[in-house]
Amino acid sequence: MSIELKLRGVFLCRGSDGADITPRGAREKGILALLALAPEHARSRNWLKTKLWSERFDTQANTSLRRALSNIRKAFGPYADCLITDRINIRLAPDVIISNDPASGGDLLEDLFINDPEFDDWLRDTRMFFDAPQPPSVIESPAPYTPYRR
Repeated sequence: MSIELKLRGVFLCRGSDGADITPRGAREKGILALLALAPEHARSRNWLKTKLWSERFDTQANTSLRRALSNIRKAFGPYADCLITDRINIRLAPDVIISNDPASGGDLLEDLFINDPEFDDWLRDTRMFFDAPQPPSVIESPAPYTPYRR
């Protein structure tokens, strides 16, 4: 059983049966978005804490992160095993589908607002990266050289 994370337009998590399993909290959605756009869909607990609870003491951030992970698992229900955690890292299962196609419409994470300056910076930079014009995939060769004749 797998899930799909839709990152364009309204953030949405869907189970393989089509059920909406999106967590309610903004920070829970933020964790999923950060993981979805991370290399190999994994980040360290410390990195996530610095993006979502940058203005809190470490003990408060640890507690908040544990609570948010619990909320994600509750929202996922039978899909809870799609979120893999250990003492150091948090990752999405390999079979989680990430939908981030600009052609699907909507801006990247357009409804995700988290009151944290580190997350705001990450979101701005990520939007600029994913929404930047892409270079052409085929480079046109220049016109053939023709020597000047008199």
